[in-house]
Amino acid sequence: MKAINFIFEIHQPFRLKRYRFFDIGNDHYYYDLFLNEDIVSRIAHQSYIPAAQTLLRMIEETKGKFRCAIAVTGVALEQFGYGLGFTAYSLFLVYFSKGEKSTSVFSICTAVQALGMMLPGMFAGKLADMFGFLWFFVIVVACCTVTFVVSALVSLPRDTEGSGQ
Repeated sequence: MKAINFIFEIHQPFRLKRYRFFDIGNDHYYYDLFLNEDIVSRIAHQSYIPAAQTLLRMIEETKGKFRCAIAVTGVALEQFGYGLGFTAYSLFLVYFSKGEKSTSVFSICTAVQALGMMLPGMFAGKLADMFGFLWFFVIVVACCTVTFVVSALVSLPRDTEGSGQ
């Protein structure tokens, strides 16, 4: 009996924001992050998650005889990572901004977050041109590694105000 291997591909292109003539020289960030986040979230809940659950159920029902592969493009992987990071940072901001003047603290931290997304986007193209794409990629991976290390070292106090956790 011949075996058939199903390969499913996940790809999500970046959506571009409306870029007008007067933006030339003023705005060098071309992507619409909010539209990307909205579409990726909607498609994940309507398509990716139900499809993955169906595939898992088929594998379990056939005791592993049904096999498939899922290929995820780098762009989709980056957007999923961005979504997870954005959600984690937003939840941290909610936790961090408790107490008096919490709205102001949350607003300032959100502005810092937006600045943290804009500044790298402004310089990324120039750095890639300066170092070449290979070394630019190595620099980006090194910066991400630092972020993971710092995140692993952060310890948060437990919430003991009767939340049950």
